[in-house]
Amino acid sequence: ICGSRDGSVSFIDVVRSEENKQRIIFNIVGRRCNKAARCSSWSPNGKLLAVGYDDCAIRIWDPFKERCLAVLKSHFDSVKSVYWSPDSCSLVSGSDDNEVKIWTGIDLSRMKATSVFKHEGPVNAVVWLKNNTIISASDDKSIAFININCLENPVVKRKHSDRVYSLAVSPDGDYMISGGNDNYILMWNLETLSCYKYNSGHPLPIRSIAWSSNQKHIITSSNDCTINLRIFNSDKNKICNEIYKFPKIHDDFIYGANLSKNEFYAIGGSTDSTVGFWRMPNRNFV
Repeated sequence: ICGSRDGSVSFIDVVRSEENKQRIIFNIVGRRCNKAARCSSWSPNGKLLAVGYDDCAIRIWDPFKERCLAVLKSHFDSVKSVYWSPDSCSLVSGSDDNEVKIWTGIDLSRMKATSVFKHEGPVNAVVWLKNNTIISASDDKSIAFININCLENPVVKRKHSDRVYSLAVSPDGDYMISGGNDNYILMWNLETLSCYKYNSGHPLPIRSIAWSSNQKHIITSSNDCTINLRIFNSDKNKICNEIYKFPKIHDDFIYGANLSKNEFYAIGGSTDSTVGFWRMPNRNFV
């Protein structure tokens, strides 16, 4: 899935792309707003797609019918990040208006927003954990840990020395990684909220960071137009020093990168208006 400044969200078949066949399965066109699609989140039950736009709205789509089910409005600036609750019934969002909001309601069309935290700068990433903790990252260099059952006592950590752009929680829910303008990867123990800093191998800011579905790999994309791959040692709970650099094919910042669930492919979306695909490296690395 990739979102664009033209307001569209495209679903791409990676295998067909590699075979030079028809690669775009279908498009969700942002015809209702004509604004950039900034972020997206697939519901855990696999039925709905939430997309945040530059027109300050979140649209809930049925991607299989290519139909917009709801338009959620409460933010006053671009929506930079959206994330579903574990039960697929609620949402959390972060915006350039510095606000973190949760969306709840008896059905999609009647979801209402509640502000749960306000950063001192734009919110770039949000996640929702199974224990009802929401985590947000901001331009103000902080990461906030918010228990939605006790909103009065958020824990705010400032371990990055510059803007924080991306967060990713490990598949087992025990760890989180973060990346941003200081070029470092921070790995967080979500029980103790302690963290350890790793060199990313990027000379410029990290724009996105993600775990593989089997928790063996971490992928990062950067303003240096490249994507790096790291190994996570689950026995020692640490990121290994070896870095695999995918061949450079983009000409501009790579704002998003991820790995396919089968671990065969890496994907990256760039401000050069292209989406790149790479085969995973050979077994000598993985």
